[in-house]
Amino acid sequence: MSNNRKKKPISFNKQEAAHYKKIYFQKIIEVAKAVSLNDSYKLLTPDMLETIFSIRSRLFKIVAPDCLNLNSGELQEMKEAIVLHLKSNGIQFESTGHELLLYDFAGPGLSLFTYLAIRKNESKKKAELVAAFEDFIDTTELLVNLQEYIYKITNQIGCELTRFDKWILSPTVSFKVVKVPSPYMYIEITLKVHQPETISLNINGNTRPVFRVGITSDGSEVFWSYINAEILGVSHLAPGTQIPVYIQHHAINRLKERIDCADNTMVLLNLVNSLNEAKCIIYHGNKLIEFIFSNQKIGYLLIDLVNDIAVIRTFLMLTHFDTPEGDVFHKLIGLEKLDISYLTLDKLSTFVFSEIKESDMIADLFSQSGCKSLLDVPKKEFGKEEYKFKAAAIETYLLKYQEYKEQFNFENLFS
Repeated sequence: MSNNRKKKPISFNKQEAAHYKKIYFQKIIEVAKAVSLNDSYKLLTPDMLETIFSIRSRLFKIVAPDCLNLNSGELQEMKEAIVLHLKSNGIQFESTGHELLLYDFAGPGLSLFTYLAIRKNESKKKAELVAAFEDFIDTTELLVNLQEYIYKITNQIGCELTRFDKWILSPTVSFKVVKVPSPYMYIEITLKVHQPETISLNINGNTRPVFRVGITSDGSEVFWSYINAEILGVSHLAPGTQIPVYIQHHAINRLKERIDCADNTMVLLNLVNSLNEAKCIIYHGNKLIEFIFSNQKIGYLLIDLVNDIAVIRTFLMLTHFDTPEGDVFHKLIGLEKLDISYLTLDKLSTFVFSEIKESDMIADLFSQSGCKSLLDVPKKEFGKEEYKFKAAAIETYLLKYQEYKEQFNFENLFS
């Protein structure tokens, strides 16, 4: 038997780990090129790269309270959403002319930052290296900018997970350092839960729970929505009185159902902005607050005043009955509620993603009724596309409906 032993094959995992390390080394070099002058990145040796890799930043850790019941998949989706934003935006270094993606700065960049900071305080032997990257390690501006940007993204995620009837979320972003067994820095995102303010009110003879409207404003506090009493036409309260705003389940469901192509963040932010800059009209005895979405009026919030509290009872698209524009729209076309529902003219996605806005006939009808702003909601605000109905299908339906009305003159039928 031969004494020559066969070499054991390198496992796939080891090959994969080696490949990952090589890519990470390349990323560190790219970061070093972006933040140092005069080819100073060449001072980094293989041993240094090995050390930087051993203390590499672990990027994100999301800390969520148990009451949220977030599973690993949902946490991973949140991380992926943050990464997507960081890969889409960069930092420009004026001294070198290089741009560095925020994602690379949050990973290899923080690893290099940590290594250089340790070297600066640890030994004079690396004086040349530290001097080459002095501007990089002596400024906290980059870390502050990164922290603020990640907070901005996570704040959107906090809005996305906010449910007025369950909780209001606010994130905080901080840099953490682990010292053992090897020092490394990571970014921690902590989600704080604010319990909803819930009360029960008698509305039209029925006792219902209503939930206070608010979102976080600075990562820790909740910004509650109010409407000035004068805007609502309330005369029994002192001028300037701020009336708190609550919302009932029915309105929450209608907002989600009718603004169907927008995520929860977009709905909540536009809801709060519409309340902050409230414009109220009285129509058929109802108080209607204009709902502005992406700078376009798309509908109304129906408000009831109960015990000096403003309650959002429902959300109506401009095309709905009992709105000024909707009633004109129905008189022009003659459609009934079931027709509006069948043609999905009560959902925002129809106006954003279908070809309806390209139809001269439909655009003219919407202009005459005051509903044209629905056609002007910018498509770029949304990530997904849904073609509920083609414009041609709606045109055909409207034409047939008009012919049907002309053929059977119901107004004269019983005269």
